[in-house]
Amino acid sequence: MRSPEAHAKAACAASVMEALAACASVASPAVFGCGDLRFSLLTLEGRPALCVCFHYEERQGSIGTLEAKQIVAALEQARSDRWAVVFLMETSGIRVTDGTAGIASLRRILREAQDARIDGVRMLAVVSKSAFGGASMLAALCEHRLIQPGSLFAMSGPRLITQTVGPRRFDAAEPASVRALMGGDARATTSDGFQLVEPNPDACREAVLDWLRAPPPDRVSPATLRAAGVTLKQRLRDCEAVLASPDARHQSFASHHDVLQALFPEGHTLRESHGIGIATSDAQPAHRALVLSAPRGVDAHQALALAGELLHCADATALAGHRISVLVDSPGHASTPEDERPVLSEFLAHLAITVRVQHRQGRRIDVIVTGMGGGGIQGALGSGATSVAMARGSRLVVLPPAAMRVLHKAQGDEEGNIAEALETAAIDFPFPERCATAGSIQ
Repeated sequence: MRSPEAHAKAACAASVMEALAACASVASPAVFGCGDLRFSLLTLEGRPALCVCFHYEERQGSIGTLEAKQIVAALEQARSDRWAVVFLMETSGIRVTDGTAGIASLRRILREAQDARIDGVRMLAVVSKSAFGGASMLAALCEHRLIQPGSLFAMSGPRLITQTVGPRRFDAAEPASVRALMGGDARATTSDGFQLVEPNPDACREAVLDWLRAPPPDRVSPATLRAAGVTLKQRLRDCEAVLASPDARHQSFASHHDVLQALFPEGHTLRESHGIGIATSDAQPAHRALVLSAPRGVDAHQALALAGELLHCADATALAGHRISVLVDSPGHASTPEDERPVLSEFLAHLAITVRVQHRQGRRIDVIVTGMGGGGIQGALGSGATSVAMARGSRLVVLPPAAMRVLHKAQGDEEGNIAEALETAAIDFPFPERCATAGSIQ
């Protein structure tokens, strides 16, 4: 049985929606939606604002295929009608039991959120209990985040991090350690994108109204992305001064060899830079491949390096006819305290919107899964890219095996194969059958 305090905490997002509705300029705003979501269109500070409320009580506020469709439709409407969007978050992220369909759901949600942000839709995330996994990436794509001191925000939950690195480095059973890594105070101290609010609906309501009154941020552009990259790079330096990673990750690009040969039959040159591979064609100067190989998950350094290289390509080449292939062999994102400390969700969101900006400016960006794909890195790359393909023998995983064990779940041997990924729209086509000629996603 839950205590009254736990029930009150779990109902906080709904209470915030009620508090906002009480100060709206319409008498009785409609509440609609189904599954673990509720929506309400309010008029706040003289402008329409769509509130998207996650209900933690049902399935820990997780995002299933039904909820994903509703979020996508809501963001499409917000772009069309110029609504502000307020996400009231109490969510464990994408619903793991949806399997490959969950990967496709995350792709669609993040793509729509990126387009909304690029088009100037104002978006705010209010984290009243927790936001994990893909939901934390959605929050990181918003222009600002309100978070309570007792809230938790991370790509990976505490138990998964302990499973990955062991209790000596991080113990999920110690509440003080968990709060120091991913609690509201820690997030607000580390990132200017977070603002602490008191854990009551009225304080959240006033903070939301203050956000609406403030001038909007600069529109997303290559220039603003470069500036954000500088900030994130400095954050890595600051966080490493506190807790340096003991892992020296040796990069091997052997699993990408066949795909690189197919992309560049006349030869290529491959070099490593900041944890990613950069392959240049001997015969096609307008085609470059960026290579991610991370058996223990893509970390903040690699995500930032890849975003930086994409921006460098934009500076160095003309848009006409230029193409970038991003090759991925990784079961997801890194699950270590070193990567969560600097707020990994923000690094992945930065990469995602960088990819999307390049796509929308006319550059072709094809993501190719050469071995394993999944987790936050698949969401970041697949959502923003022109296309996503899978090479023969590759596989998508909802979460790395260690994460599935923590959740007492398992992914079947046949799940995440190319046929299933095509059926769920987690990918667009196999490689190499159509990769060279396939059309773009919208």
